[in-house]
Amino acid sequence: MPLPWRDGAERRFLREAMLSLGGPRPGLAAATRAVRRWERLVAMARAGSVVESVGAAIAHAGLRDDVPEPQRTAFSDAHTGAIARNALLLSEAASVQAALAAAGVDSVVLKGPGLLVTGYPDLGARHVADVDLLVEPGDAARADAEIRRRGARPLHAPSQTEHDRFEGHCHLPSLALPSGIVVEIHTAIPGSSSPGLDPRVVLARSRDVSWQGRRLRIPSPADLAAMLCLHVFMHHGGLASLHDRHLADLAVLAGTGGIPWGEIESLVQGDEERWAIRSSRALLERGATGLSSGWSGLSVRTRQMARALTGPGRAGTWRMVLFPSRAYLAHRYDVPVSSRAVLALYLWRPFRGTWRHLTGR
Repeated sequence: MPLPWRDGAERRFLREAMLSLGGPRPGLAAATRAVRRWERLVAMARAGSVVESVGAAIAHAGLRDDVPEPQRTAFSDAHTGAIARNALLLSEAASVQAALAAAGVDSVVLKGPGLLVTGYPDLGARHVADVDLLVEPGDAARADAEIRRRGARPLHAPSQTEHDRFEGHCHLPSLALPSGIVVEIHTAIPGSSSPGLDPRVVLARSRDVSWQGRRLRIPSPADLAAMLCLHVFMHHGGLASLHDRHLADLAVLAGTGGIPWGEIESLVQGDEERWAIRSSRALLERGATGLSSGWSGLSVRTRQMARALTGPGRAGTWRMVLFPSRAYLAHRYDVPVSSRAVLALYLWRPFRGTWRHLTGR
């Protein structure tokens, strides 16, 4: 296992690269030349889902020739592939929103797609996994039915849906469109219970943007920033694997008019949600969030787990933690359900889960 303290040059490069997506970074060239372990850097970028973001950063800074092969091609191919996939994703997002609007359902596109069309330097500069749409809770069933009428089918087996409930997801079962793009209908902002981010309020403050002549409805800048912070530091308990992409998102928001930190904090309530906002600001302005933030992230993850294990539905949660179905393990780790590896996963998962819980990695 690579030793984290040996990753200093690679970590500095990743930070400069992510920040450069929001505006020029004079230090990026020197950071690029300082990298010696390019294989390790690619592994770190993949772990953080920012390979395409690095490709965009070095391309826009004119630094491709400073990256050796085969890593140069790896970054370039990821960036090029993301342009094509994200164009399809945005097209589907616009089509689904138009269909929902025709059916009388208001919706807003959360997270990645909204950032792509308002701040990132090109469509391939950010990894976007799916289309997250926020609707009022009372409209969720109608939205789900409308998307299914467009040929969408459930993405996961029932065992995965059970796991989503255990994880505290606030969306309906994921749907895969015929194009392969996945859509999730959300009925709340992930990581927040604040009235200031109630779906009705977020929808009322949302705005229209145009992309290739298509209409997309996205959150207000403050709502978008708040939900990004809460997604990383509340919904996912500050997992370190999300920090690089979050840093890029924050840099892009800062580069397109600044981040109204005071306004964002006014939208949330409770110490945990305010901690999420402040941790995001520290990540952008000072770098790594430090030991105190690490302990706070562990505290958030512990409280979330405790609520899941002692609250309503705790019997199903305990069963999912200790005895997940064989079908779920096969789906989760991409192995045949008949494989002997599934049995080994029952032993491996507790160790992996404990390490992820304690370290956020």
